[in-house]
Amino acid sequence: MLSLGCPSKPLAAHCRRHHLSSPARLGFQPTTQLTVDAASSKQSSAGSAGTPQNAHPCTSKTILVKQEYRRNVGVCLVNQDGLVFAGRRVDDKQGTWQMPQGGIDSLENPMVAAMRELKEETGISSARIVAQMDRWLAYDFPTKSWSQFANAWVKYRGQTQKWLLLHFYGEESEIDLALHGQREFSEYAWLPIEQLPHEVVDFKRHVYIEVAQEFGPIIAQRRATSCPSSEEWTM
Repeated sequence: MLSLGCPSKPLAAHCRRHHLSSPARLGFQPTTQLTVDAASSKQSSAGSAGTPQNAHPCTSKTILVKQEYRRNVGVCLVNQDGLVFAGRRVDDKQGTWQMPQGGIDSLENPMVAAMRELKEETGISSARIVAQMDRWLAYDFPTKSWSQFANAWVKYRGQTQKWLLLHFYGEESEIDLALHGQREFSEYAWLPIEQLPHEVVDFKRHVYIEVAQEFGPIIAQRRATSCPSSEEWTM
């Protein structure tokens, strides 16, 4: 995430300072502009009320809201027992679980992104791709969550995801949730894929239902094998 600092600094100057592409070169036209008080997370429409009352000018952030979806990859990681990896986010307050996911970098292949995100969030590298969904699945961010991203200078309306099924053939000791210092998950569990739509946060539930419908039969077929070998999980 990139902090804009004081809103009085021109965005273009900020981009030059940090060697970033300017908003115009990124090719987007913001449809909504919000000013967020980072201390109180109060929002007001930019240009109407200005900086929220009592907000220090350098604690406010301007969020440019795009009516587009951020490209994202989702990882359905299944172990030898046919159970799927699920993690509880460190900022979770609802007791929900989710599968690993993350943004796809510019020009990055979704399969490469899946392996990278899996490594970053779980420490796992002993995994191979079994299948992937042809279609992309999208979900919208709840409007109330915008204040959680007060340091972001661009806000998408949601994410569109390419989901891949991966087989974990390594040892449990390989899992390291703190591999890169900043943890994505506070804990993890191996769950049946059909249970996951009931465990995920509400605004992602429809996505998890489709993922379970797509990958569930593949997992069930492998699970029915008495002693599945790692080779049987290949595409």
